[in-house]
Amino acid sequence: MATGTHPAERYIDEYNTAYHDVYGQSPKVYYIGNQWYQVNGEMIHHTMMVSEISRLKDLAFIQKRHARQQSVLSRLIQKLRSM
Repeated sequence: MATGTHPAERYIDEYNTAYHDVYGQSPKVYYIGNQWYQVNGEMIHHTMMVSEISRLKDLAFIQKRHARQQSVLSRLIQKLRSM
């Protein structure tokens, strides 16, 4: 018998990472079975889970880009103030 992880564990790990990147905290995610997950007390189907992972990754990317832009702007303002 081959050992390995259940495919749902991969999606749970991806969701946990993406959620943490956006909100800075860990969600409560459980695989219920038959392509259903419980996320923070709400039942969602696998297709919605995949969509939510994608949405969270996009949001995390936007937040990081915004933070970098703010950092550049802050450095520019600081440089102007020191002149």
